[in-house]
Amino acid sequence: MRPDLLPAQLVRTARFTRGVPGRFTVAADGGAVLYLRGRTGDDPAACLWRLELDSGDEWLLADPVRLLGAGRGPRGIEGYATDEATGVVVFALGGALWTVPTRGGEPRRLPAARPAADPRPDPAGRSVAYVCRGALRLIGADGAGDRPIAQADDPDVEFGVAAHTDATDLLEPQRGLRLQPEGLRPVLAGGPDGHPEVQRRGGLLPADQLRRGRHRPDDQLSDP
Repeated sequence: MRPDLLPAQLVRTARFTRGVPGRFTVAADGGAVLYLRGRTGDDPAACLWRLELDSGDEWLLADPVRLLGAGRGPRGIEGYATDEATGVVVFALGGALWTVPTRGGEPRRLPAARPAADPRPDPAGRSVAYVCRGALRLIGADGAGDRPIAQADDPDVEFGVAAHTDATDLLEPQRGLRLQPEGLRPVLAGGPDGHPEVQRRGGLLPADQLRRGRHRPDDQLSDP
């Protein structure tokens, strides 16, 4: 069989970037690493994997083709987040919000608003904050209590949306939503002067203009 010529290989492998592991997270106990990688060197759909460091065993935690079905888009899982103990992973796929335990168990789709983006769990893994159509929302890890906690009246104002996306910054993706160190409340991306900002289409909106929207600052990620 005739081998692929270099131009064909470059196209099929996206310049040899497919199948390369990325987005690493070391487990809290140091015994495993989570990461994203396609099944093969020409697979465009990134899956979520867990590698046991002592044994070298690799476990497939979430396969986008199996979850969505073939033909539902090649991009796969583009980002994920874990709780403090790295016991549970949350990710957005196909506009839906998913969660999967890291030590066995099937991925579960939460009944969240769609399209869901940039999910972040609280440190205890009991609640998940995410973005949907410019609103910052909160849902329990059990799927209960989905609600908006920051929602703008102005359609040009978006909460929890970073200036860059996972697709534009592959090495260090910008997150529009962070958690305070104690994990009590969601906070928005900070501006150059240290004050929180929200994203306006075409620019950032300073925190002193948050009155344009509805913001419930006392919502707590650890209390769904």
